[in-house]
Amino acid sequence: ANGESTFLLRVQTGGAVQLPLNLWEEAAFFDDSRSQLIFESIFYGVMLIMAIFNALLYFSFREKAYLYYVLVAVATMLFVMGLEGSTFQYLLPEQPILNEFLFLILVPTSLFTLCLFAREYLDLKHQHPRWNRLFEILLWACGAAFLLSLILPYHLSTRITISLAVPVAISNLVLGLSLWRNKDKSARLFAVGWIALLA
Repeated sequence: ANGESTFLLRVQTGGAVQLPLNLWEEAAFFDDSRSQLIFESIFYGVMLIMAIFNALLYFSFREKAYLYYVLVAVATMLFVMGLEGSTFQYLLPEQPILNEFLFLILVPTSLFTLCLFAREYLDLKHQHPRWNRLFEILLWACGAAFLLSLILPYHLSTRITISLAVPVAISNLVLGLSLWRNKDKSARLFAVGWIALLA
């Protein structure tokens, strides 16, 4: 207290980095960290339960929409874990390169599975051919982003996948709201679920 300290940090990354610069008292830090861990654990638990439940539905009914939803839930959960640093802390400690690679491929994978789910759940192929064409283009773009993430430098790959996330998110939201306005009951659930996921 009332003293002066000097802290030197060296940070090296090929892409974006989050570096909190807060000094904490030890007890306050652990209290805050515990609260954040509880919130994250609830989120991961809900995503995991949804994935398991939909996997059971898939094995019961053999409808591809349930399988695609499992993939969406798992990919989204792993993406958020990577974003929060949980994959590095709990799943891949001492593996920064593998963790970085996992994070690179999870963004396009999440987007790809989301487009697959929307296409199957709302039966775009048979019921809404124009929307289906748009989602086919988005699927190809997500697949290309996935392949590019394997060969491009980190900073280029992240820019491509993040810029792809915007049209995918907007397309899913507009699709759900548009079909909901046309009295599609499945679209109502889809739109509410998508808005909740975005929130």
